Amino acid sequence: MRKSVPSSKRSCSIAALLLTAVCFPLFSIVSRLVNEGFAPFTQVSLRIGLGLIFTMVFFSKHIRWKAFRTLSSRDGLALMLMGVVGYSLSTYFTTLGALHASLVNVAIIGNTEPFFVYLYSFLVFKQPIKTQVLLFIFLTMLGVAMVATHSFVPLVSAFGIGEVYVLLFAATSAWYLIGRQLVSDKLNTSEITVLGMAIACLSTFVLALFARERFTPQHLLLTGVFMGLLLGGALNTIVMLLQNFAYKHLEGVVASQILLVATLFSLLYGYVWYHEIVSLPEMVGVVVILASVYMTNKLVPT
Repeated sequence: MRKSVPSSKRSCSIAALLLTAVCFPLFSIVSRLVNEGFAPFTQVSLRIGLGLIFTMVFFSKHIRWKAFRTLSSRDGLALMLMGVVGYSLSTYFTTLGALHASLVNVAIIGNTEPFFVYLYSFLVFKQPIKTQVLLFIFLTMLGVAMVATHSFVPLVSAFGIGEVYVLLFAATSAWYLIGRQLVSDKLNTSEITVLGMAIACLSTFVLALFARERFTPQHLLLTGVFMGLLLGGALNTIVMLLQNFAYKHLEGVVASQILLVATLFSLLYGYVWYHEIVSLPEMVGVVVILASVYMTNKLVPT
């Protein structure tokens, strides 16, 4: 059973996730900028590594290095799950998605994460399945399909490789939230963020070696690549700190549903940066998704 969460912490957690939703679509823009100089695994490793440096520098006062020595095996396994699957692999898949699909589709299809969170919560925490919640998750996915296929009647044939990558992102990123809820209170938010980033950076670097991706230092001097890496590093720091704080105080499905408001910002960013036009089916799909967010928050206990 989850402990009762004070209303003040719950409100702060919701605000943290709303700010995270503002930042999420920017990762796709970062992926496209850095892609001009580095392959997927390499750019993910660089972005996370830079975020790790930023976190250690700006939040050094909140990090108790001695606490890492007494890390339990349970916490260690949970952090490995978060870092390797929920962070490293999920960031890799969303990077590929951003390179092969529109900004809007990346954000919208990524919104299938609540489905996986609910499934994993049932498997890991034995959380009871509520028919009403399943209904709204189904409606969420229907809205996602309408946006992804630009049609009121979703067509499987309209899904491309980019959409498949984003779906894999949703399936893997959901494990970050589950892993965060498994970590004990022995580590604070900054310490969990540092360990999660370190594990993700190292695992992605190893995967880049296996993929035989080349690292070309000269590409760091390219303006777009340089700016993309700086923005990516900053976003990794901000988003991970906000998520690690919020995920501790909010039920998994509720947290992932709140993040669906990133849809609105993906529509805005897509129009401003890439002149992506939103069709009527997409707008209806967005309304369906946001309505599901609201109703799920009413139905899932906190």
